[in-house]
Amino acid sequence: MEKCNPETGKEKKMDKVLIKLETDWEHDGTTYDAGTELNVDAATGKRLCESNIAKLYDPKAEESARKKAEAELKKQTELITAAVSTAVSEVKKELQKDVSVVQVKKPEVDPKGGFENFAEFAQAVHRRTIGSGHPLVKKLDKYQERVKTVMVEGEDAQGGFLVPTEFRTELLQTGLEDTAFADKCTFIPMQTNHVEIPAVFDTDHSGTPKEFYGGIVIYRPEEGGSKTFSKPHFGLVELNLHEVAGICAVSNNLLEDSPISIGAILNKLFGNAISWILDDDTIQGDGVGKPLGILHCDATVTVPIEAEQEADTVVAGNVLNMYARMPAQNLKSAVWLANQTVLPQLAQMTIGNYPVFVPAGGLSQKPFDTLLGKPLIYTEKLPALGDAGCIMFVDPTQYLLGAKRGMSMQTASSIHLYFDLDQTCFRFVMRYDGVCWWKSCMTPKHGDCLSPYIKLATTNPE
Repeated sequence: MEKCNPETGKEKKMDKVLIKLETDWEHDGTTYDAGTELNVDAATGKRLCESNIAKLYDPKAEESARKKAEAELKKQTELITAAVSTAVSEVKKELQKDVSVVQVKKPEVDPKGGFENFAEFAQAVHRRTIGSGHPLVKKLDKYQERVKTVMVEGEDAQGGFLVPTEFRTELLQTGLEDTAFADKCTFIPMQTNHVEIPAVFDTDHSGTPKEFYGGIVIYRPEEGGSKTFSKPHFGLVELNLHEVAGICAVSNNLLEDSPISIGAILNKLFGNAISWILDDDTIQGDGVGKPLGILHCDATVTVPIEAEQEADTVVAGNVLNMYARMPAQNLKSAVWLANQTVLPQLAQMTIGNYPVFVPAGGLSQKPFDTLLGKPLIYTEKLPALGDAGCIMFVDPTQYLLGAKRGMSMQTASSIHLYFDLDQTCFRFVMRYDGVCWWKSCMTPKHGDCLSPYIKLATTNPE
C-alpha cells in the first residue's frame, strides 16, 4: 500500500484504481467507513489520495508486508525465548551448585570416628574426665588427632571434642524428619553468608496488553504496524545466614551407667530441638535476625471469614475459599497446615453429605489426614483456633531455605563447661535463612488475587 504519486501518471493508464479509505467518505448519499476498499475512477482516486482521505491499495503488497511482519515477530519471539531459556538454565546451574572447597588432600577421617555408635562416643567423652587408660579414651584421643590434621574448624576451644560426622548427620536427619514444613521447602546451598536468588515478578495478568512473567507483553499488531519491544523484569530475593545454637547437658552418671540408651536419648533431644526451631522460623519467623516465615511475608493472602460466622470456628466455606486462592500450577504440591485446636472443626465438616476431612488410613488409604484431598499437617507453630492463620494452605516448594554445607549442623562436646555439676555438655550450631520466593500475590486475568501462601482471617471478635 502506498500513497498516490500524481507524477507517476498511473491514473492516466487505467480507468479504475483500487483505494482503501483512511477516513469515512460520503459519496452520492452513501457513507463509506474508514478501511473500506473501493474501485473508483482514476481522477476520483487521485483527488481522494491528495486529500488524505484514501490511499492506493495493493493487496499483494499488503500480503507481502504482513508476511514480513509475521516473520520478524517470529524471529523476535525466538530470540526472547532463547534468552529466557538461557537465563533460566544459568539460574538452575547456580541453584544446583553445592559447596566446593579446594584444599590440599589430607588423610580422611572415619565418619564414625572409630566408634560403634553415638552412645559409645558420649561414654568416651565422659571416661576422658576420669583418666587416660580406658580403651575408649585411647580411641577418642586417636580420633581427635586425626581431626586436627584434617579439619581444625569446630574443635572446642575449651578442650572439647568434635562429634563424628555420621552421628551429626543422624541428629540432623532425626530433626528434619519431624518437621511439619521445613523439610518440604526448596533448599538452596550457600557458599557465602549472603545469596541473592533471581525471582521473576509475575504479579498481574489483568492489564491490556497482558504482561506475563514480569514484563513479556504479547501484542496483536495491525497490518503493517510496528511491534513493541519487551523483556522480563527479574527481581531478587535475599538469603542471609542466621545462627542458632543449642546446648544439652548430660549427667555423667547417665553416661557411665547407661551407655546404650544415651544415644537414643540425645538423638531424641537434639532432633526435637532442631525440628521445633526450623518450623518455628519458617512458619512464623519475623525476619529480624531469623527467617521471615510464611505467616508474615508480603505475598501471603488472608481469606476473609464468612458473613455472620461464629467466633472460634472454621467452616466449609473457609477451606473452599482458601483452596480457590491457590494458583492452579501450585495445587499439585500444596498442603494444609493447621493448629491441632482446629481438628474438631474439620472432623465435623461436610459439603452436602460428603465429608471434607478424611482421617489417615480411612477412605483415602493414605498415611496422613487429608482436607479436600490434600495432605493435612498439624503444627503448634500456627496460632490457635480463631486467630488469624490458625489454618493455612501453602505450597512449600515456593519457600526457599538456604544453608551452608547441605544444611549441615556443627556439633561438639565439652567436659569442662559443667564440670562442677558433674555433667558433659553437647552443643549444636546451625546457620540458615528462609524467605518466600514470591514477592507479592498475583492478580489473574479474572478473579481474586492468587498466592502459594494462604491463611484464614481471625474469627475472634475484636
